[in-house]
Amino acid sequence: MPSDVNVGPRRAAAPVRPCSVHAAAALALAAIGAVAPAAGAATIVLPERGRPLVTTRADAADWVIAPEQTAEAVRLSNRGLLKLRGGRVADAAADFDAALDADPGYAAAWVHRGVVEAKGGDHGEAIRYYDRAIRIDRELAPAYLSRALAHLAQRRSAPALADLDAAIRLDPELAEAYLKRGMLRGRAGDLEGCVEDNTAAIGLDPENATAYHNRAAALQRLGRIEEAKRDLEKVEALQAAEGR
Repeated sequence: MPSDVNVGPRRAAAPVRPCSVHAAAALALAAIGAVAPAAGAATIVLPERGRPLVTTRADAADWVIAPEQTAEAVRLSNRGLLKLRGGRVADAAADFDAALDADPGYAAAWVHRGVVEAKGGDHGEAIRYYDRAIRIDRELAPAYLSRALAHLAQRRSAPALADLDAAIRLDPELAEAYLKRGMLRGRAGDLEGCVEDNTAAIGLDPENATAYHNRAAALQRLGRIEEAKRDLEKVEALQAAEGR
């Protein structure tokens, strides 16, 4: 099941098209503070205000959103993240839906809503939400990471790899993206690539036991036995520390 992906609020949009969102970390489900956008956008009357169906909602990127609507979308999405972290999935989904009603161009809320679908096991529907987020903001790295995780859940390696490449290109500090790409490289027989990606994951998350384990497996197959042993010893130490 995909990890929760937390993305920050959208920066103030130009009058026609929302700008990009960049997240510092894709997997931290911490509450993020609402940041009100700069004033100046025109107010419009939104179309349908029902549940945000990906297949029927108009192209959000062409809508102009008032500053107060965007601030409300951020507030609702932040509240939804807190509920999601607390296990209140249905309530979180309602907040994300409301956020998208307030500002259909808020790409982060589409990602959060997709995570809800992924948690329920509907990875196909989750991908449709992530697709919408990427249509709005093609530089939103956590959207690509989330979509990659959904593709992996469906055992679709090629699109997952493409999305992981995109996520890493847009945000080179996504440890989970390196971890998953290293896994795919190892499965494909690219052992050096597997070592490289897991090393990058460890650099970003030094206590990631999975990255050490996966790197050890690749190193062993490469004949680098002593390095593999050191990684396995690190795995044991991390697991022992977690057991305390």
